[in-house]
Amino acid sequence: MIIDIERPPKIVVVAQVELCPAAVALHSECLDFELVIADNDYTYGRTLKRLWEEGERFINIEHDIVPWPGACEHIWQCTLGHCVYPYPIGYSGKLGGSLGMIMLDPNVWQGKNLAEGWDETKWNYLDAAVYGSLKPKPHRHMPPVAHLTPLKKLYDQPS
Repeated sequence: MIIDIERPPKIVVVAQVELCPAAVALHSECLDFELVIADNDYTYGRTLKRLWEEGERFINIEHDIVPWPGACEHIWQCTLGHCVYPYPIGYSGKLGGSLGMIMLDPNVWQGKNLAEGWDETKWNYLDAAVYGSLKPKPHRHMPPVAHLTPLKKLYDQPS
């Protein structure tokens, strides 16, 4: 499998508003990205399924994640195709990670449609659906990215 790490990363942010922390961080680095406004509980899953079915590697960054400068280029250059950055989970300060900042290359799974059902999964259960499909565990990159958990209180969460 040949991976073109020289082309710009394909980055997507699913958010409730345009001016979210992830978008601001990406703009500050002059990185192109697709911003998808979540208008219902299933927008996030439908977006990830669409990206998977397009068959090209992509980086997903959640709205309240702030990558450090150069984080997107760093993860994009990894050839493993299933990579994450850890981030502080909730208010615990413990590092974990899920879909916050993940790079996926569907070609690693050789055409298997592992995204089946993601489009029918509510946003708050999507991490379990995605990680239930993808084996083995992702390659973990360091250092961690920032997670602005308190911002969740500022936005209306889909029901």
